[in-house]
Amino acid sequence: MSDLAAGTSGIDVRATVTGLIVAYELRIGEVLDGRFRVDELLGVGGMGVVYRARDLSLDIDVAIKLLRPELARKPEAFERFRNELLLARQVSSPHVVRIHDIARDGERWFISMDFIDGESLERRLERAGPLNVDAALALARGLLAGLSAAHHCGVVHRDLKPANILFDRNDRPTITDFGVARSLGATGVTQTGLIIGTPEYLSPEQARGEAVDGRSDLYTVGLILYEALSGHLPFSGGTPAETVMRRLVRPPPSLATRRPDLPRWLLAFDERLLKLTPAHRFANADEALRALDQQRLPPSPQRRRSLLLAVLAVCALLGTVELVRRQWPALRAGLATAEIAAPTPRVAVLPIAVDRNDASLAPLARAIEEHARYWLRDDGAVAVATRERVLAALARAAPDLDGDALERRLPEVARAAGVTQWVRGSLRRDGDAFVLRLQRDAALAADALPSVEIRGADAAALFAAYLQGFAAFATSAPPMLPAPAASAYGEALAALDAREPAVAAERLQAVSGVVATSALLQLALLQAQSDAREEVSVEATREQIRQTRAEARDLAGRLALAQATDAPEERANRL
Repeated sequence: MSDLAAGTSGIDVRATVTGLIVAYELRIGEVLDGRFRVDELLGVGGMGVVYRARDLSLDIDVAIKLLRPELARKPEAFERFRNELLLARQVSSPHVVRIHDIARDGERWFISMDFIDGESLERRLERAGPLNVDAALALARGLLAGLSAAHHCGVVHRDLKPANILFDRNDRPTITDFGVARSLGATGVTQTGLIIGTPEYLSPEQARGEAVDGRSDLYTVGLILYEALSGHLPFSGGTPAETVMRRLVRPPPSLATRRPDLPRWLLAFDERLLKLTPAHRFANADEALRALDQQRLPPSPQRRRSLLLAVLAVCALLGTVELVRRQWPALRAGLATAEIAAPTPRVAVLPIAVDRNDASLAPLARAIEEHARYWLRDDGAVAVATRERVLAALARAAPDLDGDALERRLPEVARAAGVTQWVRGSLRRDGDAFVLRLQRDAALAADALPSVEIRGADAAALFAAYLQGFAAFATSAPPMLPAPAASAYGEALAALDAREPAVAAERLQAVSGVVATSALLQLALLQAQSDAREEVSVEATREQIRQTRAEARDLAGRLALAQATDAPEERANRL
């Protein structure tokens, strides 16, 4: 008996699952079935205890999973478990941990499988935080390749989660625990009504106890990719039961709300994986893998159906044209006398396009985009969509488009963002000069405004000229932002988008002499310092804002003062 088991003498350890595991614990050095020498305890999971062992016959390291005794004692449950393990053995992929055998040593049953000498995704995220884009794409590609191999063999994982994803010494992601999650029944529910698997990673249909297929695993890949890129699950917060309930009734918030810097196609890719209805996701892991490799999504099932309905609608419309023509005089008279209240225009400011080969233009473009958004928000006659909403709309309606292709899709982007007008623009170099072109388009051609072209000898000169040119699109006064500080402001915003608050604070400190003159600079600096947890600097910036924005009337000034006010009720009053 081991020290751990010996320490429980006098206690009815068999009264609990933990006790059952303790009672069947293996001793280091013990040889199972005359073949497997136990060398190290690796961890405890839902099915039992996992060890590293030496296969004395093949002279290799393997992983041994000692099954829970109560599972082995139930003939029907054990038979289902055994059959699914035999099925899982058919899966052959470098991204799937291969199961060798199921064997018995006395009253103890165990599984032998490949030993992966590395850490789990769960441990990596705890240790190093979110993955960069390339690492996250490699993770998703490995998971989808492994799932594709499994699904072709009729195996659905059902319990995919970061703890079940291991990285080997070559940093290759590998899926483990195949076949285990559905060992107690096709619905994924035990006889006592407990859902098998981690609630935070269940698909909606799995949580409802419905029949599932490979698309359930794809939903979980979406959850894992979301967490790997943002450091958070989309339904984080609350109890496990609450997170499951939220997942049953609504789609997750867009990844763009946490990582607006990500490519639009990647945001749309994860959103497709996380569709509430399985039929709206990718058809299978192969389709998802192709979309990932091509960085382009296939048409969604809803869009294919919409095209068919559109054709039918056109046919029906043609049938009514003659009737409308005959009744037009009466309709025109009615319209002439009707009083129609004009709705409040809703406007989106799109990211300013720049030459991909000239990254130095990106900070200035980001500054102009944010400044234009605040400028329009100060106009009480329009409502302005948030940047997060705009990015989410771009990800849904035009995930991998730019240039003319994006321009043709802008009406769809506007509908996805819930706006009727949009401001778009491009920034380029012309020799040593900068050229900014801006356009305010609308769903109704009559509401569109002529484009403006703005030139400047350098970044500061261009921004100063923009303050004059953009006045054609806005009726209020522009928010204060010194032209020489525009590029530093854009660099700080880009750093905040990339979740690098310390870098953002450093960029703004470079123009500290003018921060007090601009509420926009103060807002960005306060956010950067707060996110970087620079408490002393945060309080100094708050005090500066309270002194300089006490009588603020513009939106940026009121927001800055609200953020600098400690009492929540005072913040609400400021806004």
